[in-house]
Amino acid sequence: MTQPHNDEELFVALREMWSDADPPPDGLADRTVAEIAVEDTERDFALLDLLEEAPLAEVRGEGIRRTVRFGDESSTIVLHIVAEPSGVCRIGGWSDPPVLAARLCQDQGETSAVTAPDGRFTFDDVPHGRSCMRVATLEDDRMREARTPWFET
Repeated sequence: MTQPHNDEELFVALREMWSDADPPPDGLADRTVAEIAVEDTERDFALLDLLEEAPLAEVRGEGIRRTVRFGDESSTIVLHIVAEPSGVCRIGGWSDPPVLAARLCQDQGETSAVTAPDGRFTFDDVPHGRSCMRVATLEDDRMREARTPWFET
């Protein structure tokens, strides 16, 4: 490797060295942009319907479960809210198109979820109360941000 002669060459050499020695994780840039995008949503979802689970569904778990679906002309988010006996909720969800970043907003603050490539996400130990979701998706090669209406957990 030749010696850099100016700052620009030095920065290029450093970038190449770190890219080789410690490459960034796949999708890091997209997830970072999605997290930033969730900070300022550009559209709101509408509550499409509250889907009640069949009574036999409670046999599989101890908590009370309900499903809520939100959407607009191009996206749908489905949330499964399970009230645990311990007094908190677990929220599992998925989106079409897949969610790149998801945040649960409550009066006491916001929580980020780990999202899977297929759009699934979960929030554990959610206190009961008023909540809404802020999400970022990739639609037609554009980052889209959205917010659900408030719902009860």
